[in-house]
Amino acid sequence: MKNILLLTDFSDNAFNAIRYAVQFFKSESCNFYLMHVCKVKSFISDDLMLSSQDSIYDSIIVEPKDKLSQLIKELKEEFTNRELRIETIIDFDLFTDAINQVISTKDIDLVVMGSNGITGASEIIFGSNTANVIRKVKCKTLIIPEGYRFKSVKEVLFPITSDDDLTESTLEDIVTFINSYKLHTHILQLNSHNNLAETIMSKLPDSDFKTINDVPFEHAISSYLQTNTIDLTLFLEHSKTFLERIFKASPAKNIANPLLIFHTY
Repeated sequence: MKNILLLTDFSDNAFNAIRYAVQFFKSESCNFYLMHVCKVKSFISDDLMLSSQDSIYDSIIVEPKDKLSQLIKELKEEFTNRELRIETIIDFDLFTDAINQVISTKDIDLVVMGSNGITGASEIIFGSNTANVIRKVKCKTLIIPEGYRFKSVKEVLFPITSDDDLTESTLEDIVTFINSYKLHTHILQLNSHNNLAETIMSKLPDSDFKTINDVPFEHAISSYLQTNTIDLTLFLEHSKTFLERIFKASPAKNIANPLLIFHTY
C-alpha cells in the first residue's frame, strides 16, 4: 500500500497534478493524503480579534476545509471506476516543515505537486514552494508542469553526471520504481567518465545508454527531450546545486514533462 502526499493551494495547476497522480497509480492500492498549508499571516489581526480563542482555529480552517471537501467530491465524481482513499490535512507550519512532519507521521512514499513552468530563475520556474520542496524535503517528489495532461508512462529519461554518487538505497529505489512499471529507460551520461551508468544498466534490462561530452548539462537535456519521446524525467537532487545545474539556461524546455526527483543523501 503506497502512501502518497498530494499538495494543493487550490489552483488549477495543483488540481491537475493531483489528477495526474490518481491516474498514474490507478492500478495500485494507495492512501492519498490531500494537504493544504495555510498562510496564517494572510489573516489580518482584526479577523482573529473578532473570534474567541476557542474559535480562532475553526475560523481559519473553515474555508480550506470546505475547499478540500469540494476537491475530493470532484475527484470521486471523475474517477468513478475506483475507490479513492483520501485523508485531508490542514497545517499552519512553515511549508516544508509541515510536509516533512507529514512524511514522518504518515510514512509517505511520494510527494506530488504542480509547477508553473515559467522561464526565469528557479523560484519563478517552479514557484518558491516547489523549489523549497526540492531543496528541503527528502522524499521522492513528482512535479507536474502546468497544463500537462496524463498519458501512459513508457519512456523515462535518466541523466547522470560525474557529480552524481548514488547510495545503494537510492539506486535500489530507482531500480524498483522503473522495473515495477516496466519502463524503458534512456540513460544519458553527460560529461562523465565514471562507472555509474554501467552499474545502473546492469540492474535495468530494458534500457538504452548514450554518452554526451563537452555539452552543458542543461543544453544536453533540452536537446534530448526535443529529439526523443520522453514521458518522465528522473533527476538526482544532491549537494551539487541541482536547481542551478538544471535551470541556468533554457529551463522551460526542461520541464516540458513530469519530473521525478530522487534524493541522494
